[in-house]
Amino acid sequence: IMSARAPVWKYYIQDKDRAICQVETDGKICGASFSAKGSTTSHLLRHLEAKHETEGKEVRGKMKPSAPKRKANEEATNQSGPKIKPTPSMFFQESDAVLDKRVTEAIITFLADSGVAFQVVGRDSFVSLMKTANRRIKLKSPKTYIRLTRLRAEEIDKSIRDIIKTIKEEGDIKSVGFTTDIWTSRSQDSYMSLTIHFIDRFWHLHRLTPFVKPFPERHTGINISLGLSDMIMELNLNSAEIDLICVNDNASNVKLGIKLTPGLLQYLCDNHTVELAIGDTFKSVIGMSNVLKKSKGLAKFTHQSNVALEELKKEASKEGVPFRKLKNPPDTRWSGRFDNMASVLHLKKPIKNLCDDSESWDEHSLSKNEWKQLEGAVQCLKPVKKMIKALEAEKEPTIDKVVAEVFNVQTTLRKFVNNPANCGYGIMFARELKDNIEARFPDKGTDRPQRRMANYLSPKFRGAHLDQYDKLETTKQEIEDKIKTYENVPDEVEPTAAENPTDTELSPNSKLMKKHMAKIQKARTQFGQPRNKIRLEMDRYESFSIPGKDVNILQWWKSHEAVLPLLASLAKRILTIPASSSKSERVFSTGGNIVTAKRNRLSPREERTEKSG
Repeated sequence: IMSARAPVWKYYIQDKDRAICQVETDGKICGASFSAKGSTTSHLLRHLEAKHETEGKEVRGKMKPSAPKRKANEEATNQSGPKIKPTPSMFFQESDAVLDKRVTEAIITFLADSGVAFQVVGRDSFVSLMKTANRRIKLKSPKTYIRLTRLRAEEIDKSIRDIIKTIKEEGDIKSVGFTTDIWTSRSQDSYMSLTIHFIDRFWHLHRLTPFVKPFPERHTGINISLGLSDMIMELNLNSAEIDLICVNDNASNVKLGIKLTPGLLQYLCDNHTVELAIGDTFKSVIGMSNVLKKSKGLAKFTHQSNVALEELKKEASKEGVPFRKLKNPPDTRWSGRFDNMASVLHLKKPIKNLCDDSESWDEHSLSKNEWKQLEGAVQCLKPVKKMIKALEAEKEPTIDKVVAEVFNVQTTLRKFVNNPANCGYGIMFARELKDNIEARFPDKGTDRPQRRMANYLSPKFRGAHLDQYDKLETTKQEIEDKIKTYENVPDEVEPTAAENPTDTELSPNSKLMKKHMAKIQKARTQFGQPRNKIRLEMDRYESFSIPGKDVNILQWWKSHEAVLPLLASLAKRILTIPASSSKSERVFSTGGNIVTAKRNRLSPREERTEKSG
């Protein structure tokens, strides 16, 4: 119970566990009621100060100043930054050798991460900066840092090879997915990259970049094949026991190179396939080329003219639209064009005002129909961009998502087309995009066996999308045949009743999965003929309830490997395949940041060092 000795109780009476205000105003008692269970009276004082100012000031004046809280003291003490854990160096000065090693490691990391020229570390301003931080620091020459950075890269290369060697020797690697690409730097030096993807015995997905090699030869299919063969042999992965699948960006010379490489299968990048479908749509929709041209022109105009940029900022502020700089699109990626159109659409009102009122903006104006076309294109491409992002993920498998993502995009576009509330220009774009995606991904992408098997081996789907196109049984037969190439499985065993182990509850959000699982359950009750071990395992797999949408597919298979050993072994092989070649593209994106206009004299060896580091 609250202490009645507090000054605030002069204006309250206590009724059991309630405090009732007794301040009289205009002949009436306030009567406001508050909890009196705790030991604090601050809420009673706040009421007096808010509703009865005179009484509140009186009570506040009688109260003793409270001691500062420990937390407040800690915050005041640590205003300069986060709390620092004490280290021996705070009490004992570290030796010059230890300091030199620590600073050298930090500078190597800085050079590799920032992409600045190696000569920066030799400039007087950089030396002065380091001396200001610690007068005991002694810097080395830029050539020394180049050599040390190269040594660091070689150490990283060796550690990558050691990882692959160790896991391979333990028999963990069943399948390896590669991505490869070719890139030419500002200094006209060409490189070939190779990234590798595999799942180990603990169901960890590894994604490594063992090679970014100079590739001075002509970019012919034969030369690419020779380059790939050398890299695979150097990693000692040319084994008949390991499945090798290479993902590429649909370039004809790279496709030929993979085809000519012994033991290497090919998988075309799904993101590039989507990009081809979008490119087809941009070309086939009447008037779309003009919309893209004007949208790009607006971005170029505001990037080249500070006056135009300030005018746009001012008009956006006047209209209450948060200002975002217009995106300048690259010529090679549809995502850049999408970002450009979305940024223009975001500033539609300010841009229209400026085009109506200013002669300098008039030539960049879009017609009413062009604005509708722009708006429809942006709306239709949003789910496609979401799909691209999902297929670019690096911390989890992606091939199991392809069919489901295509299904989602096509369903969204179909609903858009069938909605009479949408404008005709948007519907025209959506219809064309839907048809082009269907042409590139027949039957929602179920045309490729890798996608089909991955969809079935996803515990969230289990072939639900395949069932719509009568490909479920075909896929199960493909899985059975595939497993038989790796395992010695008897043709038939005695019929066994289906098991129903408990897992998570069936998700109520997927109509497709409900329908699919109901069909599977009905078919299972009709089984009476002898079934082999693989088919029985499939029955067991299909009897598990559907996991949540955020389930980690690798962890799911890890926890079910003991009861589904044959399917788990195949899942480890199939889920290794990346759906896109974005890993290789990111490698060369890093290369573009390293070989800048001020750093274009790096030798191929130094460039490779930087990318590895």
